[in-house]
Amino acid sequence: CLTIVASSSHIYYATTNLKIKRINPDGTNEVTVVDRAFVGYGLEVDNENGYLYWGDRLTRTLKRCSILNGALCTDIQELVSEVYI
Repeated sequence: CLTIVASSSHIYYATTNLKIKRINPDGTNEVTVVDRAFVGYGLEVDNENGYLYWGDRLTRTLKRCSILNGALCTDIQELVSEVYI
């Protein structure tokens, strides 16, 4: 499973080994932004405010963290039904 979100300066993607990573558009400078992310319901980048959002399939919550370093990961809300983005 691979989810790719292209922002203005990076490509963000979720891997099957529970990580959210980013790379430059030319494929260089791979960085792990979030470790242990159970992405199951989409991945979205908010460049204007500097956040990355995803639906966590294990905890069934909407998560948010900094796109710079994955810091300040927080649960936004509980997902009450299947959500497909």
